[in-house]
Amino acid sequence: MIKKWAKGRENMSLIDVEALEKRIEKQILEEIQERSRIGTIWSMKRMAKEAGHSDEWVKMHCIPYLEPRGVAFQFKGQWNFLAEEAHDFLRNMKDYQ
Repeated sequence: MIKKWAKGRENMSLIDVEALEKRIEKQILEEIQERSRIGTIWSMKRMAKEAGHSDEWVKMHCIPYLEPRGVAFQFKGQWNFLAEEAHDFLRNMKDYQ
């Protein structure tokens, strides 16, 4: 029965492969654009701006969680953050507030 149904439908698929490929390409492009917008390293000024709070707020609410994971670190006496991980942290923090 299956062979009978499939006869003549060799090129027919339940999934529109071209549409799927276009959707995947679009998602990849969006991810690349988002990553380029985020950058690689944030200064304290950028972190505070992204958080929507002051430097002091970032020091109290973010650094204690990010520093042990290596996401927040000091370089030449200034706080810096791994951008992608800090962005994810802030997004998750906002989701739970």
